[in-house]
Amino acid sequence: MTRTVLTVGGLELMPLLTSLKETGVSLMPTTSGRTGLRILQQQTPDLIVLSARLPDMSGLDVCYRVKKVTRLKQVPVLMLVPNHDHERYRTEAQMVGADKVLMLPVSNRGLQEVVGQFFESGSAPGPAEA
Repeated sequence: MTRTVLTVGGLELMPLLTSLKETGVSLMPTTSGRTGLRILQQQTPDLIVLSARLPDMSGLDVCYRVKKVTRLKQVPVLMLVPNHDHERYRTEAQMVGADKVLMLPVSNRGLQEVVGQFFESGSAPGPAEA
């Protein structure tokens, strides 16, 4: 079964998307939080990879809205946060329901491992910070 990953983020995610595609997942990429939320009105991915910083709205707000929808509550959210303000974002991401928080930059292998852990276990891997 092919797993589907909604990715919401800017150019910083492009190299990571290529890496994820190599693992055989089906990607639904978008750079806009609002577009991501529109996609989620129609589809339920197996995982959401979400940048904390988006051009149109906060990734934290997107995560909060996702976790308020009954159908989407169980979809894990992997939040990618900037290195320079990691602690603040990590705490806020946990408060809005992110299942795991990774600090950017993250290696392709690191992202692949975390995504693989989500799919193997069916839930968030390890502690909420990596």
